[in-house]
Amino acid sequence: MRSAGISVAAKMIAMRSKLSPSELNVVESLLSEYPMAGLETISTLARMSKVSEPTVTRLVAKLGFDGYADFKASLRAEVAERLATPVDVHSHHDDKFGGFSDHLNRIVTELSRTYDSIDPSDLDRATDMLTDPLCRPYLVGGRFSSLLARNMGRSLQLYRRDVTVVGEEPSDRLAHSLDLDANVVCVAFDFRRYQRDTVEFGSRVKRKGGALIVFTDPYLSPLSAEADVVLCASIAGSAQMNSMLPALALSESLLSMVAQRFGEDGQIRLKEYGGMTDTFAPTTI
Repeated sequence: MRSAGISVAAKMIAMRSKLSPSELNVVESLLSEYPMAGLETISTLARMSKVSEPTVTRLVAKLGFDGYADFKASLRAEVAERLATPVDVHSHHDDKFGGFSDHLNRIVTELSRTYDSIDPSDLDRATDMLTDPLCRPYLVGGRFSSLLARNMGRSLQLYRRDVTVVGEEPSDRLAHSLDLDANVVCVAFDFRRYQRDTVEFGSRVKRKGGALIVFTDPYLSPLSAEADVVLCASIAGSAQMNSMLPALALSESLLSMVAQRFGEDGQIRLKEYGGMTDTFAPTTI
């Protein structure tokens, strides 16, 4: 059965390091057309993945499902949740919601679910990519998640050079798209309802030969199929709205790993930055 708050995709991503090569083929097929590929028959999915039907059955069991029918039922439930609009979510608001204490408990629960679903090797890979001295990090987000992109981008600038925070304006995204090449590492924040221009920017990075790290929700941004690293964060918050807090916490964990990796060189740059803040502070003389 499906664990509340954890999507099938998030489970597969978290378990990749524990799966056999043939099982990984099935995961790749599922993620490339998620969630629709999982709604095919078991024989069709096996054929798509170039594996046997028993391999699909073993994967489904490792994911915690009672069988392929149970697996498909979970995906159908995800599709219904994924298509829900903000109005739909609000209309199902529980009038018994207990305010501050209930919200705090919910956030703590979703933070735990987020970190439990992360494969540490994915954070290590993302750290390797962002600390490569030859790379040029680009940070991009959507209508709300641009806040996360800006926070991470401004923080990265304290430790390394050549960091670009891409603005929300179409003209800004278009201009930066002209500069993409194989040295770019794009960190894209894309949560449902997924934003077309964010997806297009990340896809263009891949077409230009660059690398892509995607922060997304358990239902997966369309960019996840192209990403080198996918980091899933819960978006469950109060009954009325989604929460960005788990994604913020996860991005700060990655930032901490990056800062630690830069070591003394990063500290030298940070001290230089600190010594210049008074000079460039937006205050009168």
